[in-house]
Amino acid sequence: MPTVEIVKGNCFEIRGWVKDGECQVLDFLSELAGNGNPEADRLLWLIRKTAENGVSGNIRHVRSLGDEIFEFKGNDTARVLFFYDRGKLIICSHGFAGKKGNEKKFIKDQKAKAVVIRAAYFAERG
Repeated sequence: MPTVEIVKGNCFEIRGWVKDGECQVLDFLSELAGNGNPEADRLLWLIRKTAENGVSGNIRHVRSLGDEIFEFKGNDTARVLFFYDRGKLIICSHGFAGKKGNEKKFIKDQKAKAVVIRAAYFAERG
C-alpha cells in the first residue's frame, strides 16, 4: 500500500496515497502554496488539527461525501479527499480545486476517483 506520511498527531496518523512515486495530495498542496493560494495553508491547518485533536464536527471543515469518502474543505473550492483505515489512520487520496458554481458536478467526479483509490488501497493492503 503505497502511502507517505503527511502528519502524525495524538489522534490520527494522516498519510497520502502514492501513485507512480508521487503523492498527489502533497503535490497539490505544494502547487497551491507555490501559486500563493491561501487554500494550501487552510487545508494543511485542517489536516494538522485533525491529526492532533480529531475530526471536526463542523461541516465547513470536514464533510462526508458518502461511500466512506470524506473531504477536508478549504475556504473556497480547494478540497482534499480522504478515507479511514483501521485504528487511527486516515488516507488522503487526492486534492483538487474546482470552479465556482461548478462544485457539485466536479466533487461528484472527484469522489468517484477517491472511491477507486480507496478500493485499490484496501486491495493492496489485504
